[in-house]
Amino acid sequence: MKATANAGSNIAFVKYWGVREDREGRRQALNPSVSMTLQKARTTTTVEFDASLRADECRINGRPASPEARERVVRVLDRVRELASIRAFARVASVNHLPTSAGVASSASGFCALALAAARAAGLSCEPEDLVPLAILGSGSACRSLYGGFVLWRPAGKGPGGSMVEQPPVAQGDHGLDETLVYPGPSTLEQPPVAQGDHGPHETGGDPGPSTLEQPGAAQGDHGLDETLVYPGPGVLEPRPAAPGGSKARATGDGPNQAGGVPGPPGFRRSRTACGGPNLACGVSGPPGFGAGSGESTVEQLATREDWRLVDLVAIVSREEKAVSSARGHLLAHTSPLLPGRLTSLASRIPQVVQAIRDRDLALLGEAMEADALSMHAVMMTSEPPLIYWEPATIAVIRKVMEIRAGGGPACYFTIDAGPNVHVITAPREAGAVRDRLGDVPGVREILSLETGPGAFLTDEHLF
Repeated sequence: MKATANAGSNIAFVKYWGVREDREGRRQALNPSVSMTLQKARTTTTVEFDASLRADECRINGRPASPEARERVVRVLDRVRELASIRAFARVASVNHLPTSAGVASSASGFCALALAAARAAGLSCEPEDLVPLAILGSGSACRSLYGGFVLWRPAGKGPGGSMVEQPPVAQGDHGLDETLVYPGPSTLEQPPVAQGDHGPHETGGDPGPSTLEQPGAAQGDHGLDETLVYPGPGVLEPRPAAPGGSKARATGDGPNQAGGVPGPPGFRRSRTACGGPNLACGVSGPPGFGAGSGESTVEQLATREDWRLVDLVAIVSREEKAVSSARGHLLAHTSPLLPGRLTSLASRIPQVVQAIRDRDLALLGEAMEADALSMHAVMMTSEPPLIYWEPATIAVIRKVMEIRAGGGPACYFTIDAGPNVHVITAPREAGAVRDRLGDVPGVREILSLETGPGAFLTDEHLF
């Protein structure tokens, strides 16, 4: 059977940076993340299982996939074959509808589309909650692209018996935490179970490469992190009441009917998750803490694109491939002395971003989004060896955004993935004026305009 899926990339407002390995040797992210799915930065992928094939075939943007990309694609296909109890090899074709050098990484959209198309071609469930583990096999952030609008990903929880080094309690008042936060280390001091994460080779825009899916996988081995870093205390960080006139996120997603009437897989709706109840203001039941607590990653759609439309203006200052990929950079995060502070700050930052999305409060979102991006890059810059992705024009764009706001101009806020290009988030009505101001910055080569987009969906427009 042949199936074709279309999926969008996403821009993370709260990014994850750093990985560890669980007891099964799987790469795990160190923290949850919140993102917005994008409309134009999308990937189309066709998958067909064919008993006459002698090996899996994979073409990306019309060319044979690199060995690294093919390995990741086959990893997803092998899992599909296992779940579907089939042995046939597959033919895969993938096309990225935005150049990978444009500053919006395609691994999220590529592996999300692969997971959906392969599942449908093999006769498996296409419910997004069932596709989450499959998408993560290719790219961690691919699971967020299953849903449209605004999405919270909680990486997999950890079982009991973990060990960690206790840190001094954080100060009261700023974020209301009345529990001691924890930092991983060699100690065997037993603590209450905490959540861990899940990781695919892509995050924070990933590692733009020569093709849709071509991102190197993170190296296996001991990363020096054997436990999760933060544990928010129970019963704090209660969500604030929604602003007057605010729109509460609906339970249904964008999947089946948001792209020109193309039918999508049934049940594209908010996943049934157990993501920690009030600690992250996500409104569903579950154990306290950052992770799902059940050993599985969970994904929740916080709001649809109908609830809130934003524009991501991507200021392209460089199209060069990064010297150090995101996958390699994740493995260096634990060498930074600033990593514990960044992860501790997420206990308050993630609820702030979630609440901002639900209240449609751009100022609140922007404040948290900028702080998160700067803290992530601070970790990168203080790693050993340091990772400095910024160019002079990167700083110039940041200064321009601050200048626009300080001068009473349109509301706009920046975030920066693992690279030099700057994403500027603003309201649709302000996008033109902000774009004009950004175009005046020396070193800005191009500005892309990407709006809030739908989730992944199936289409009959096959690539072969």
